[in-house]
Amino acid sequence: MDNDFLPKIGITIGDINGIGPEVLLKALATQRVNKICSPIIYGSGKHLSKYKQFVDLNQWQYVTIPDAKQANPKNSNLINCGKGDFFEIEFGKLDPKAGQLAFECLKRATEDLKKGDIDGLVTAPISKENIQSEAFKFPGHTEYLAKEFEKNQVLMFMISEDIRIGVVTGHIPIDLVKKKLTKDLISAKLKIMLESLKIDFGISKPKIAVLGLNPHAGENGLLGDEEINIINPVIDKTCTPSGKCGSYSFCGQMSPLACYTCSSFQAWVDGPHEVVLEYLLKERERLLEITDYRIASVNDKTIMAVAQVVKACQEYKEQNRIEVIVDVAR
Repeated sequence: MDNDFLPKIGITIGDINGIGPEVLLKALATQRVNKICSPIIYGSGKHLSKYKQFVDLNQWQYVTIPDAKQANPKNSNLINCGKGDFFEIEFGKLDPKAGQLAFECLKRATEDLKKGDIDGLVTAPISKENIQSEAFKFPGHTEYLAKEFEKNQVLMFMISEDIRIGVVTGHIPIDLVKKKLTKDLISAKLKIMLESLKIDFGISKPKIAVLGLNPHAGENGLLGDEEINIINPVIDKTCTPSGKCGSYSFCGQMSPLACYTCSSFQAWVDGPHEVVLEYLLKERERLLEITDYRIASVNDKTIMAVAQVVKACQEYKEQNRIEVIVDVAR
């Protein structure tokens, strides 16, 4: 791709005493980044010069520019953001001056992103403790950017080649997770994820696995009821079921056992549901003899669902005086 048409990506340097500057320099020195974008570093030239000595990258060069519009697409670019005097780098040490520099870099990069002078933003790690000030009272980058772009809901979305993970709650103590979890919050996060998977990743029919809060997803209320009262109702309302009962297409799920706990399941009145129930009960007894209750009870939810289907089909046949002429189950 011609460099003139590459996206301009801003990269904030993060806390100068942290790992960010070293990772940034080593990544840019390989020139691989420059093949996919025009990188613009928001940092301090004096500190970067010091870091080049620390990591033995004195041969690597960058172009200092006054603003992002003047970025050289064939080189790495630097916008100096530090307002104060130079201060020494002390690896792993908390320094208010380093926190202030990290904020100034983030603030300038965010302003350029708002104006459209850069096309995207990569943020090196900050010290969430060290960056706190009157101008920055946020638990992390995510919340700061949400406020700057006036968004009530955002999604922290962690991406790799193999998996994509979004979080419902972020940057809060573990004892507050349960209190913060609501139907509205989960619904909002799911909708953002669905939209991103379709627009940003080109997945026309995304499949999302929603993790439970409690061990074993609560075991039907035994280990917690958040799944029953909060999580499951949102999934049923927000997500399109993966099953296709009653439609023109065949279902690609693991039938028949998965069918009974699928929200789209439409049972055949004369289907061999009793046979399925009998098999599951025998398998449960077999597992009890050779393992323990935890393993043997893995299909208890399915067993209850099959039993409900058996009962419902029996009642329907009795009410409508339906007799099974050919019993395919025997």
